[in-house]
Amino acid sequence: MAAAAVALLLLSGCTGTPSPQSTGSARTSASATASGSTADSNTGITPHAVGSALPFECGNPIGSGLTAAELAGPDAVGIPNLVYLSASATGGTTIQWIGGASYGGLNFSKVGLVLKAGKAFTLEVPAELRGHMKIGWSNSGYTLADSLDSPGCTGTTDNAVWLVYPGGIWLDAPACVPLTVKHGESVETLHLPIGRPCP
Repeated sequence: MAAAAVALLLLSGCTGTPSPQSTGSARTSASATASGSTADSNTGITPHAVGSALPFECGNPIGSGLTAAELAGPDAVGIPNLVYLSASATGGTTIQWIGGASYGGLNFSKVGLVLKAGKAFTLEVPAELRGHMKIGWSNSGYTLADSLDSPGCTGTTDNAVWLVYPGGIWLDAPACVPLTVKHGESVETLHLPIGRPCP
């Protein structure tokens, strides 16, 4: 029971807004590959990194654990033994679409990411949604990308079998959005209910 309470607390934190003021060694490498990370005139948000294809920043996960279940929550969507995303960050059937940050006409929806330590994969926005959707997970600030390449992040503690990162999805309209996951020779699609339930 205590583990479940900790998991819910971590998931809430993991879906929390990343702090744009955070610093760290990972920030330098992502910023060097980012383009156009200037403040949005409507919101004043200055993203940490903006680009088409960005490396996933493994540093500074906000939590870790021995199982995905204790971190991701009961309604998470994902691929067993690889990655999970919180499908009910607000405790309902859909993830809140509006009410958070916005940048370049896209609204930020908090969606926590839980990944298996040591497993490499790439998250991608499908080609037909580029320009309407961005993704980003980082503990260094807001990140907007079409794809994020995770090299196989590792933790520094004994219980770091699964790692938690804050971030989410940026969209111009509510939708049940597809997210492509490439790992090894496999390509799979996860569907996230952002402001609208998935069928």
